[in-house]
Amino acid sequence: MKELFTISTTILLVLLISACNLPSQGSATETATVSFDDKVAMTLTAISGNLLKTPSETPVPATPTETPPPTLTIKSTLTLVPSATPTLTKTIAPTQTQAATKTPIPKPGTIDGSISGYPYGALPGLSIVAFEQEPPYNYSYWITAPGETYFSMTSNYLIPGKYLVVAYDADGNSGGCPTIVTVKSEETVTCNITDWVSSFPAKPAGVPDP
Repeated sequence: MKELFTISTTILLVLLISACNLPSQGSATETATVSFDDKVAMTLTAISGNLLKTPSETPVPATPTETPPPTLTIKSTLTLVPSATPTLTKTIAPTQTQAATKTPIPKPGTIDGSISGYPYGALPGLSIVAFEQEPPYNYSYWITAPGETYFSMTSNYLIPGKYLVVAYDADGNSGGCPTIVTVKSEETVTCNITDWVSSFPAKPAGVPDP
């Protein structure tokens, strides 16, 4: 409605102005450059164009892009300082080592006896060996002269224990005491060599021939 009122008012003003500009009857006729109707038409066209023109929107100022403040990156370097590890010192209490008890070696005993029944002729000299029957398996020996029918054996190796007594001639024949004898410290045990048919252990390499 406001626009129609404005248009009507404008047309009336144009008509009034145009009426004032009309030439009077008595003045000299002058060829009008622009007719009255043309002026009205032009005025209306101009007014209509201005009214119909859509006012341009006031451009909204572009919102400036908010630049985020620079992020401050702090790189923290964590340095691990090795803590001093206490060294555990193990104090070893000195142990008192007792000196090894020296077991005294018992004093040896003695084996004696007769020699009889030699089956290979005249009685030769003999190597008589006493074999210990228990660890440490020591042995002792005694050498008799040819024709000697009695022997008595004693040595530091003839310690108390059980013994097998065997006689060897130079030809490898052997005879022995028929039983195992038990030697006691500082005592004499009798062993008669009479068995020439049984099997006996071989003479040790460390025992010389008679």
